[in-house]
Amino acid sequence: MLQEKDTSRLEYTAEDLISHKLQQSRILVAKPKFDREGTDLLAFLEMGDGVKFCRIQCKGRSLANSESSQVNLPKSYITEGFVLFLYVEESANVSGLYCFFQTDFQNLQYWHENIKGEYSLNISRSNGFVA
Repeated sequence: MLQEKDTSRLEYTAEDLISHKLQQSRILVAKPKFDREGTDLLAFLEMGDGVKFCRIQCKGRSLANSESSQVNLPKSYITEGFVLFLYVEESANVSGLYCFFQTDFQNLQYWHENIKGEYSLNISRSNGFVA
């Protein structure tokens, strides 16, 4: 059996799980028909005039067949209205869901700037991602 390099299955799983969790928390979720500034989902608390929303990027990574993975984000995505949700799968039965806000990207414990000027996060079992 060929090992699949395409991460789209995991990305769709992550997006569906994140959308489900937000809706369970009574947050309204919309799937935009565009891909700008890392926007996979839009989240709203209410739908009235002057509505406020946040842009959500959903990332999925697997540690099932490797010791580590990485997430890179352009710095321009990171604004007050941006949230990153990261779904990390260690195996079929062990996974974790992590949430990062604007202030979290300055946390040098996890995030760092790579040579392309992006925010970069190294993911591994040894640095606390997934049990």
